[in-house]
Amino acid sequence: MKNLYNKRSSRINLLLFLIISFFYPVISSAQIQGTVHDTNNQPLAFANVILINQKDSSLVTGVMVSDVGTFSIPNFKPGKYLIKATMIGYKARVSQPFEIKSSSEHFHVNPIVVEEDSKLLNSVDVLAKRPIYEQKIDRIVVNVENSITSSGSTALQVLEKSPGVIVNRQDKSLSLSGKEGVMVMINGKESRMPVAAAIEMLNGMSAENVQKIELITTPPAKYEAEGNAGIINIVLKKTMILGRMEITL
Repeated sequence: MKNLYNKRSSRINLLLFLIISFFYPVISSAQIQGTVHDTNNQPLAFANVILINQKDSSLVTGVMVSDVGTFSIPNFKPGKYLIKATMIGYKARVSQPFEIKSSSEHFHVNPIVVEEDSKLLNSVDVLAKRPIYEQKIDRIVVNVENSITSSGSTALQVLEKSPGVIVNRQDKSLSLSGKEGVMVMINGKESRMPVAAAIEMLNGMSAENVQKIELITTPPAKYEAEGNAGIINIVLKKTMILGRMEITL
């Protein structure tokens, strides 16, 4: 009787293992991984990598390359895409088209090699052209101003495409680098509004009114009690009136 019970238990455990193994790829999320190098095969740290929809050339999302030249793009739907790598002083490089067929696929892009562009090494040009994403000591800066990808978009749509940011419109929640409890600030000042209200505000705000978005994953000590999951600072171009709150740059 005991042996029969052990056999049944083993069969049940095996069946559970097979079920979990079968469904695990479905619940995992798609990722695109790759590297960016220069023509000397050296990693191009902190270059911009942008995922582009092949159908209409729209920006889907973007990330920054790590200090060793690697990148990983999560949180996107299956479809046909291109990857564009950019860096000040280098020619933009676009990958060959590829297709992600399922939400569990891990796609590895061939190394993207970019070459220097002597025309962009002029100091005046460097000052005039900012990359979409900039890596600072404690934050990533999304330069919304003058970005063609933000034309006709709302501030919330730009935020949704920012590295490490996940906007859940249904639950009215924000997460940064996988952490919830994010503080939303306007021009460096606490907005004192719930995240749900901040999402509604950004959804009704044109991206043309935004200069930049700062994604602060390691907040200063003074914000330790609140916003310890990170801070999203929306920097506006000019004075705006939002309800009864006046916001100035």
